[in-house]
Formats: sequence, structure tokens, C-alpha cells
Amino acid sequence: MRRHAAPPDDAWRARGQHPRPQLQRDGWRSLDGVWEFAYDDGGGSSHPKQVLFDREIRVPFPPESTASGIGDTGFHPVCWYRTQATVDPGPDRVILHFGAVDHDAVVWVNGHRVVEHAGGHTPFSADITDAIGIADDGGYFELVVRATDDPHDLSQPRGKQDWQEPPHEIWYPRTTGIWQTVWLERVPALRLARVTWTPHLEHWEMGVAIELAGIVEPGLSVRVMLNHGGAVLADDRYSLTHREVVRRIAFADPGIDDFRNHLLWSPGQPTLIEAELQLLRGDQVIDRVWSYTALRSVGVQGNRFVLNGRPFFLKMVLDQGYWPDTLMAAPDVAALERDVLLAIDLGFNGVRKHQKIEDPRWLFFCDLYGLLVWGEMPSPYRFGPLAVQRLVAEWSEAVRRDVSHPCIVAWVPLNESWGVPDLPTNPAHRDYVRSIMSPDESAKAGGLYKLDRPEVTRFGSWLRSTSLDELPQLINILRGEMSLVGPRPCIEYETQFFAPHHFERFAVPAGLTGLWQVTARAKTTFAEALDMDVAYARGWSLKLDLWILARTPIQVLKRRGAV
Repeated sequence: MRRHAAPPDDAWRARGQHPRPQLQRDGWRSLDGVWEFAYDDGGGSSHPKQVLFDREIRVPFPPESTASGIGDTGFHPVCWYRTQATVDPGPDRVILHFGAVDHDAVVWVNGHRVVEHAGGHTPFSADITDAIGIADDGGYFELVVRATDDPHDLSQPRGKQDWQEPPHEIWYPRTTGIWQTVWLERVPALRLARVTWTPHLEHWEMGVAIELAGIVEPGLSVRVMLNHGGAVLADDRYSLTHREVVRRIAFADPGIDDFRNHLLWSPGQPTLIEAELQLLRGDQVIDRVWSYTALRSVGVQGNRFVLNGRPFFLKMVLDQGYWPDTLMAAPDVAALERDVLLAIDLGFNGVRKHQKIEDPRWLFFCDLYGLLVWGEMPSPYRFGPLAVQRLVAEWSEAVRRDVSHPCIVAWVPLNESWGVPDLPTNPAHRDYVRSIMSPDESAKAGGLYKLDRPEVTRFGSWLRSTSLDELPQLINILRGEMSLVGPRPCIEYETQFFAPHHFERFAVPAGLTGLWQVTARAKTTFAEALDMDVAYARGWSLKLDLWILARTPIQVLKRRGAV
């Protein structure tokens, strides 16, 4: 029995057709359909001109699926796609979008390499206007995609995709290449690029962060209109001086729960708030998008999950998101909607989408019908620098894509000990899990804060809190192996978690004290500390060193946040 008070109207359901539900423009077109296709098992071709396209595939279904028209479940690490399309004439830019391509993608338009992307579950896009060369009568273009997906690479986030040819035990057939919608969008050169919604239920406010693409010019403003059921909740306008504006919109608080509940989102009453955003130059509208959000809060009190400030009992199912004929790709949008309604009809109020980042239209229907979701990152199986780098990068893209969906109440970046098989015994595995699970609370979770670890004695804790344990480093300074000021000395295994730019910290000698030690100490995350090290290396000056040295005794005397 379905639990929502009334079924959504057709206008809302139609919004679920858009491949990017929370930032919709009318001018978009799907490129899904029959494309040319070729395998390149040896990986010898590096340019479309070298490829002999000898078969056809139905996009967005992976070649391992029967719906693709190929149904080949063998090992094929490289495959190529090609199609042709046209665009109408006009002054707007043309953006090419990919919902997901597993795992590495390189894209050409009319022979021009326009974008590359790594990560098999997250979207990417490219402005292809110049590559097309739109004439007065429109533009014709050839689109080619090279997808690389090593079936034996266990450091690659792959979820339940099997590395053996026939699926065994709990694993499923592989998904190679394109498996979500490919689409075109016409946009103005100066446009609304991203909208992020953050409800603040305790203040009866909605936070909105708006990012622009293009060159910001004087006289710009953005208008945000929120409504529900035909009633205007807010109609605000903000001047723009930068590419990003962050504001909070205060609603009139009725003060009585019966009236408040009417506007709150929950499985029993999934109230969505429609949003229209306009980018204006003076009074001229130069871009317009449709979006939506919801008022709701989630939290934990003791051992109870709390929704909208009240305990809420979770009845959830593990949803793995595979279809018999299409594998990870959904057969169509209607199948995504049916999937949500089936879980609700079976009596569940939530799902954990297991080892898969699902099509965002599925999340739209969870928002629309009221189904709680645990968002989960597909795991690699092997631990190492490459696996860590891949997971962190793709997980960040996934959270950025889905963070505004009201249905998502929990994030699952790691599943059991997948990818961290030596978690009980390997400190690198433990520190990695801590940093992923609580990046903004690393001091509490044990990331940089080490004083409360059981292996540290009380005397050792005192030495650490007073920073006296750093004094032996003076010997290294006298030897010329360190400096008084510089980045903290690095433990070898820590480099496994570096982003590429973090290695710039080694451009200057390690130091006894440094920028992050006198500004944030253990209150900062590991990545933030590295970023401050890089900032120090890039902006080194004698004045900066003297400032850090002057602040160091103050921080030592405060004994605040020593690590």
C-alpha cells in the first residue's frame, strides 16, 4: 500500500524525464539510440580514424547486455562508439553531457578531442560549440567515444561487477562503456551552472548556493522564486559580483506543528518545493532553470534515527539496481519509477542503493514519492594509492551531484572491508577509513588527533600536548635536513592519500613549525593541512616565516589541538 497522501500530478512526473532533475532547461535533446560500435581488445587505436566500426549498439545499454543488441559478456577492455547529429542555428553554446561511462572516457567531436573523464558512475560534460562550428543553417557533427574499462583492475571502483568472465557467487556481469543517457543542451554563454539546496529546519530557512559559468559582468542579479501548491513561499533577488552567491531564504514559520508538517518532506508526506531561478542583466532574463528542494532534517539521537526532529523507524531494503536485460542501465525512465513504487508497495520506507551510484532520475522519483535513500559508493577491492585516489575523486563527484536530493539521509563511502582488507592491522587502512568517514571531524575521529589513542601513554600525551616531543627535531635542523619553518615531515604511507597538487609541498624543506600548525592544528582535516602546506610552498616569504615563528609560542602555550 502506497504511503503518500496523494499521487503526484502528471506535470511533476514528467519532470522525471530530464537527465539532470534538479537543474532543468527546456532546450535539451537525448542522443540515445543506435550508434556505430567497435571493440579494440588490444587497445592499439588512439584516434577515431584508426578504428573500423563493424557493428551497432543501442546506447545507453552496455555491450554486455542483451538490450544493447550485442550481448557479449567476454573480456573487452576497450571499445569505441560513433554517431552523427545536428544542432539548430543559434547564438547559444552547445553542451554535450554524459550521465556515466565506465570507466575511462575520451571524447572527440569532428576529430577534436573535447573532454576526458575517469570514473564509471559520475557525469561529465563538454562545451562542443567551437568543435561543431555552427553555421547559419545549423551544424552537423560526428561524435566518437573511446571507453576503457580493464575487467581485471581491482583498484578501480567497480561495485558488484565481476572480474571473472562468468559471474560467480554474489557478483554480477560487468558493465563497460556508456550506460547512462547522452544528451545535448543549449545554454547561454553566461549561465546558471549549479544550484545547491541546504535546508535549515531549525531556523525554518532554505540555504541556496548558486554558481555561474561565463564571464561575470556588472549589473547581474539572480532571482529565486519558491512556491508550493500555487502559493509563493519566496521571491528574492540578489546582486552578483562573483561567480557564486550563497544565501539563506527565511520562510514564515507558522509555529504550530499541524501547519509546519504541511511543508515538511517525509515518506508519509513527500512535500516538494518548486523553484525557478533566473539570471538577469538589468531586467533582461538571460538564463532560466527549473529546480526543486524540500524542507527536512536528519540526525541521530543516541541509537535512534531522527527525521524532522522526531524518531523515525527505518524499514529498508538492499537495492542493487541491476536489470536482467540491461544490467546497470535502466531499461527506461518508467522502470526507474516502477522500481521506487515497488519498494514502497512492499512496505519499505527506505533503500540502501548497494554498490552503485544510480541514475539521478531514480533519486528524483524517491524525492517525489517519499523513499529514504542511503547513497553508496561502489568499492574497489584492492588497497593502494591508485584505489584511494580513484575512490576519493569519484565519491566527491557523486556527493556533488546528489547532495541536494531530500531523499538522501545517509552516505556510505565504504562497504564492509572492501578495499581495506587489512583494516584491523594496517594503520594506513584505518587512517584512510577515518578520513573518508569523517573528513570534517578528523580531530574527533582520530584523523590528525592522536592523543587519545590507546597506544599513547599518559606521559606521551603530555609531551605531545606541550609540543616538547618536537625538540629532537632541532638536531635535524642543525644538520641542515630540516628548516625551522616548513611543512610537517611526511610519513611515507601518507603520500598514498595525496592529490597530485599536494606533492608541491616538497618544494620547500620540512619544518619544525608551519602554517597549519599555527592556524588550525588538529582542528583541520588531513587534506586541508596538505593544502595549507602547498599554499606555504607557493607563497613562501621571509615575512611569512617570521609571522609563523611569532605565532608558534602562542599556540604551544595554549596547548590547543596538538597532534
